[in-house]
Amino acid sequence: MRSRFPHGGEVLGAAPANPILAPVLSQDRALSMSRQRDLLDLQAIQRISGLVGYWKADPQYLFEDSAGTTPASTSGTGPVGQWRAVGVTPTLTAVTVANSGFDADSDWTKGTGWTIGSGVATKTAGSAASLSQAITLTAGSVYLITWTLTRTAGTLLPRFTGGTTVSGTALSASGTYTENLVAVTGNTTLEFYGDASFAGTVDDVSVVLLTGVVAVEATTALKPILRKTPITGVYWADSNTATSALNVALGNLGSACTVARSSAEGVTFTEGVTISSTYNIAPAFAFNSDVAIFNRALTATEKALITRYMARAVPMLGSNLVTNGTFDTDLTGWSKYGPDEMLWEAGKLRINRTTAVTNAYQGVSVQAEAQYLLKMVGAIPVGPTTPTFALSTSIGGAGTVYASAANALLPSMVARVPSNTTLNICIISSSGNGSITADDVSMRKIL
Repeated sequence: MRSRFPHGGEVLGAAPANPILAPVLSQDRALSMSRQRDLLDLQAIQRISGLVGYWKADPQYLFEDSAGTTPASTSGTGPVGQWRAVGVTPTLTAVTVANSGFDADSDWTKGTGWTIGSGVATKTAGSAASLSQAITLTAGSVYLITWTLTRTAGTLLPRFTGGTTVSGTALSASGTYTENLVAVTGNTTLEFYGDASFAGTVDDVSVVLLTGVVAVEATTALKPILRKTPITGVYWADSNTATSALNVALGNLGSACTVARSSAEGVTFTEGVTISSTYNIAPAFAFNSDVAIFNRALTATEKALITRYMARAVPMLGSNLVTNGTFDTDLTGWSKYGPDEMLWEAGKLRINRTTAVTNAYQGVSVQAEAQYLLKMVGAIPVGPTTPTFALSTSIGGAGTVYASAANALLPSMVARVPSNTTLNICIISSSGNGSITADDVSMRKIL
């Protein structure tokens, strides 16, 4: 009698009977199980006590504008103005600004040179002065200020006053702008401050309270760029200038915070972080993938869970392009710029500056539109000299700098280059006389 049990392909978890479909179905099952495990891991992380926010590098949480109305472009060139934490839907609440369209000469306090008429507030050059109005502000909260500027001369900046002044960006061009400001204790007034030479108008002012654990940047030039690794498909925020950032208002969390990151260096934990107001989750020249912040130290078990989940957002790296970055026996591959001494010392490079800028440099060939991770282990400088680690078209001054880290003992930075060319890795004693050392210099393409 034939067995009543089904064929192997019909048994749950068994290999399919069709040998052609077997590898396909097996791969699909593995992918499904991997996704399920990732989901469960993320849910478990969200249940860890002390979690302040988890920012996942996924387009569904990323937006071009700080208000979060336009999804970030995934083309590799789109700016990121808002990054929402997982499970958080921010809300926008209008703050009352009386006579926001300047339809009447009322409600605003006008400093020297300011007038209201014809539907705008106008300032003439001559004296530095503010246009101001008392509004309701809560310390530690993020506010999006939008206004239209018509400028003839000088600069204008928005700010909160009362207590410590919180200033936005000084603007010197006409346009409609949005600025995010985080109020501090004592702030009671919205001001538009024009310098002595400012001449122009202000119109259509609005203030919106942004609530929820959300990182924002309103100024276009300071926004990171959303990129995707070409091979592994990992999304990340590329803070490709020294000033780009995504700041989140967290209040005073104390001095025992832990920041976990998926970066080009792997999954890292920075402990003992002090967060008293805002925190930048996308520091300059960094590969900013998943970020999580906790208000306490983590256990080994918690770190293991976080590492397992965040590892999916770590890219692959190419081979080291630097010749003799370990300085094991000598300085082969490195050249000197400047008048002072460069020498090998106990497996490290040393620069002794006594008169002027002196640096060690090495040329590397790079590919257009590629991103590179640069690392160096630096020692504490001896004397008042300032060490700088840079990737530049120049070896001694003027030129395009694609990434730069100063005064960092363990600098790590990401650089994106626009064309096929040869650039210079520079280890610089950039100011003040003294000595600096360097070791374990590397530059790897992000794959």
